[in-house]
Amino acid sequence: MTRRWTGTPLSSLTLFILQLALLQGLHCQLLKPQARPDSRVNALRQKRDLFREETFSAVLSESALPRTVLHNYTARDASSEYCGCLNGGWCQESGRCDCAQFQAVGDRCQIIPNTGKDRDGICRSWGQHHFETFDGMYYYYPGSCSYILAKDCHSTEPQYTVWVHNSRSCQGSVYSCPRALSLFFPNEEEIHIRGYQVHKGGVRLSLPQTVRNVFIERLADYILVKSTFGFSLAWDGSSGVYLKMTDAHKGRPCGLCGNYNDEGSDDLSNSRGLQVGSLAEFGNSWAVDLPQDQPCEDVEDDFPGPCQSESEMDDAIEKCSALLFFPFISCHENIDPNPFVASCVSDLCVSDDEETFCRTLVEYTRACSHVGYPVREWRDSFPTCADGCEESFVHRDCISCCPPTCTFEKECLGTNLHCLDGCYCPDGLILQNGTCIAVSQCPCVYHGTPYPLGHVLEQGCSVCVCMGGMWNCTEHNCTGECTVMGDTHVTTFDGRMFVHTGTCQYVLVKSRGNTKFSLTMQHTACGESQEQSCIHSVTLVVDEDVNRQVTLTREGEVLVGAGVMASLPYTDEVVEVRRLTSVFTQLRVSLGLRLQYESRAGRIYLQLDNTWRGNTLGLCGTFNGNLRDDFLSPAGMIEGTPQLHVNAWRISSACSSPVNMPIIDPCEMNQQNVFYSSMCDVMTEALFSPCHAYVSPTIYHQQCRYQACRCGNNCLCSALAHYAYVCSQHNVSINFRAHVSECSVLCLGGMTYQSCTSSCGHTCESVSRGEVCNGDCAEGCSCGEGAFYDSVRQRCVQQSQCHCYFMGSIYQPGEVSFSASGPCLCRNGRMECVPEEREPEMGDCPNGKVYHSCRDLGPGASHVGVACELTCRNLMLNLTCPPTTPCVPGCGCPAGLVGHNGECYYPENCPCAWLGLEYLPGETVDTPCYRWGVSLADDLRLSASVPRQTSPEYKINLVYTFINVDFLPTGGSYYHNILLK
Repeated sequence: MTRRWTGTPLSSLTLFILQLALLQGLHCQLLKPQARPDSRVNALRQKRDLFREETFSAVLSESALPRTVLHNYTARDASSEYCGCLNGGWCQESGRCDCAQFQAVGDRCQIIPNTGKDRDGICRSWGQHHFETFDGMYYYYPGSCSYILAKDCHSTEPQYTVWVHNSRSCQGSVYSCPRALSLFFPNEEEIHIRGYQVHKGGVRLSLPQTVRNVFIERLADYILVKSTFGFSLAWDGSSGVYLKMTDAHKGRPCGLCGNYNDEGSDDLSNSRGLQVGSLAEFGNSWAVDLPQDQPCEDVEDDFPGPCQSESEMDDAIEKCSALLFFPFISCHENIDPNPFVASCVSDLCVSDDEETFCRTLVEYTRACSHVGYPVREWRDSFPTCADGCEESFVHRDCISCCPPTCTFEKECLGTNLHCLDGCYCPDGLILQNGTCIAVSQCPCVYHGTPYPLGHVLEQGCSVCVCMGGMWNCTEHNCTGECTVMGDTHVTTFDGRMFVHTGTCQYVLVKSRGNTKFSLTMQHTACGESQEQSCIHSVTLVVDEDVNRQVTLTREGEVLVGAGVMASLPYTDEVVEVRRLTSVFTQLRVSLGLRLQYESRAGRIYLQLDNTWRGNTLGLCGTFNGNLRDDFLSPAGMIEGTPQLHVNAWRISSACSSPVNMPIIDPCEMNQQNVFYSSMCDVMTEALFSPCHAYVSPTIYHQQCRYQACRCGNNCLCSALAHYAYVCSQHNVSINFRAHVSECSVLCLGGMTYQSCTSSCGHTCESVSRGEVCNGDCAEGCSCGEGAFYDSVRQRCVQQSQCHCYFMGSIYQPGEVSFSASGPCLCRNGRMECVPEEREPEMGDCPNGKVYHSCRDLGPGASHVGVACELTCRNLMLNLTCPPTTPCVPGCGCPAGLVGHNGECYYPENCPCAWLGLEYLPGETVDTPCYRWGVSLADDLRLSASVPRQTSPEYKINLVYTFINVDFLPTGGSYYHNILLK
C-alpha cells in the first residue's frame, strides 16, 4: 500500500524512507545483549595502527574529510549486537535499525543513495549481489537466478534487453563464482557473453564485430558493447557489468537498474510497474525462467544479511573503511564511497581474503574511472592488490576508449564510459596486433594495406620507405591527391581514410596562412527517407573574392559569383571549367589545383601541385606525408576521431554534425540492397587481379560493400569505378563495365565508353575553338578515332560534317560568314577566313593612328580592338561596347583621342554637324530668326540667342521641337542650349 501525504511537502527521498518503514515493518530483532565494553576501544586501536598518527589526524579533520561517516562510526553504541539489518546497520534497543553508519535508508538499511555529484547515470552490478541503479540507489540482493537487469519497457519492440545470469550455487567469494550476460536486440538472435567469449545464436564471434547497429569489441580487461541508439555496456569478464545510456532513454528502462528518471525513490518498481518496499519482492519480479535450467528459488522477504555476527561485521568495517581515506579521498566528492564500503563489508563477511578485499577496492576506483576521476596509483598503497598483467602490459587506471593505434581504425562512439581500468600498454607504446610497440615500429598504410618497417614502395612518381608508421618519400615534383568517393568516403592527401555522414558545409581543403584558395563541400540530406548524406555542391574561392567564386552543383550546373549560371567551357584569368567527359566536370586553377567532379555519384578527385606540400588544411589533411596529423583542426589541435575532425571544419554552426555517432553498416539497415553488395566480390576476383599486386582490394571491397548497401546499383558502380581509377594510377587499366552488366554504360550517338577520355579534341566545338589539350582525362563516352561529337546533330560525325562554333554563333558546314578581315567559310569544323594582313609596324598606320592588336592584349589595351572605336559622331551618345563584341584588329586613334574623317581629334576639338554641314568650335551660323553658335563646355553645344520679347508660345514650341532644351538667363537674352544627344 502507498500512503499519500498532504500539508507540508516532503522530499521524495523522505517519502521513500517512510514508505519502506510502513510497508516492510520492523525486521530487526534485538538479540540477547552481551557485555563487550572494550570492543570499541580495540577497534579504534586497530584502526589507528593502519595509519600513522599524522595521516590519521589529517583525514579526521573537518577540512580534509567533512563527512558524517566517521562521526557515525565512532559514535555508535558499542554494546549493540548484530541483527537483521543490512549495509552496516546496527540494531537499537528499540528494535529498529540504526542506518547512519553508511547513510542508508529503509527499515533494514537496505538502500544507500549514492550522493556523488558525477555519477553520470551509470547502472552497475558486481560481485553477484551488488546493484546500483541508474539513479544512484545501491542495494544488496542475494538472488541466484537470471534477472532482467535492464530493458526498454516503453517500446512495442524493445531496443535492448539485458539479462544477468547469477550463479545458482556460489560458495566462497562472490568474485570466484561464474556470472554471464545475455543481450537481445530487435530481429537478432541472443548474444551471450561469458568470460571474454561472445556467442551469437550459439556461434562464437570474433571481435571486433558489428551486429546490425551494435558494435562489440575487446579493450583491455573489458568487453564493450556500443550502439547507435545511445546504449552502451561494459563487461569486465568476471562479474562486473556497467550500463550507460543517453538522456534520450530517461524514463524508459525497467529492471534491476531502475527507470532512469533522476528520481531514486521510485526505482523499486516491480515487473508490473508497481512500487514495492521489499527488495525480495522487487528482485524476484524480474527473475527470468530459462527453459534449459531448473526453476530457480525466490529470495525470501526476510533474507539474512551476509554478516552473521556483530564482531564479523565490525572486523569487516575496520578493513573496508580504508576507502574513506587516502588515496581514495580524491574521488569522494564525485562518487560517494558509502555504497562501496557497505558492499565491501558484505563481501568480506562471506569471504575475508585479500583477493576479495582488493576486488572491493577495485570496484570503487573503477566507478571513479568510469566518470573521469581515476584514483591513480592507488595500488602503491596496497601492495597485495597488485594486478597481475601479462608480460609487456601494465595496469592503467584510465585507458581512453579511443586509444591511439598504428592504423587509426578505432573510433569513439557515443555514451562511452570516460575511461577504463585494466592491463594495457605502458605510456609511449601503442597496441598493435596484441603487442605493445613503439610508434617508431608502426607499419605504414597505403590504400588500406599495412606495410612493415623498412618496406620500400613506389608511390606515384616517388620512392617511399616506411619509417615509424610514416612514408619517407624522395622529393620529386609529385602532385598530391585527395578523393571523396560515394559522398562519404574521404582519403586525405597523405592516405588516411575515413567516413563522414554530416549534413553541413565543410572545408575540403584550403591553403595555410594568407588565403590563396579554399574549396568547400556542401552536404545535404538525401535518400528516400532523407537519412543519407550527399554532396550537394563544391565551391572554389580564390583570394577571398566571393564575386568570382565558382560552384559545381549536383545537378551539373556551374554557377559563378552570386549564382549566375555559366555556359561551358568557362574561363577567366585564374579558373577554367569544362565538361571533361559525359561523366566528369573538371575545374582547373592556375594556382596548381585540378578538380574532377562526378556529381551523380558524389566522386571528387582533387589534385594539388607539389608547391602546396605542407601548406594545406581541411578534411583533406596536411599534405606533408604524415597521416598522423591529418586531423589537424583550425585551432591547431589534432582531433581524435574522424567525426571530431569533420565537425572542426564545419563552416556554419547552424547545422547539425554528429560527433559521437558510430558508423552504421548500411547492409544491416538496407537488406534490400544486400544483393548489390555481393557484386563487390568482383574486386577480389580475376577481373581486378592485375591490380592486386599494386593496390590491395581489401579496403576498397569494404567501401564498395558500404556504398552498395547504402544506395544500390549506382553506388555499387561508383565504388567499382573508384577502385579502377586507383588502379589506373599504377598504369593498370580495368574495363570492369564491359564485364559487370549492372554497371554497363549506354553511350548515345555512336560514342563508346572509354576509361580515359576527354572532350578536348573529340568534339566539333573543341575543333572550332582550337583548344590545346593537356592530357587530362576521365572515364566517359567519346567518339572513336577520327570522329567528333557534334552537339547540333547529337552524334559522332566526320570532321567534314562538323558545325562551326564562331563568335557566339553556330554555322553549318559550307556556310559563309563575314568578319572584320573579310568572308569566312565553315569547313572541317573551323571558320576559314580571308587571311588577315600583316600587322603593321610602328608608324605604318596613317595620320598618327596606332595599331590595336587582338593577339597581345597588354595592360590598358582595348579587348575589342577597333570594333567600338570612339568618333566625334558617337562620342556624345555614351555608348557601351557589348561584352560579347568580338575583337577586330586595325589602326585606330591613340587613347584619349577620337576619330573623325580618318583623322584623330581631342574630344573638345570635334566639329558640330548641322543641316549636313560641319562647324568648328567658335563658329556661328545666322538664320532669319536665330543666331547659332558652337559652345565649348563639358559637352559640345549649339547655342541660339533669342530676343527677350520672344513670345511664350515660341518657347513652348522650342521645347517640342528640340530635345533637352534649357532656358539659361545670360545678359539681356535667353540662350537655348541644345545638346547633341
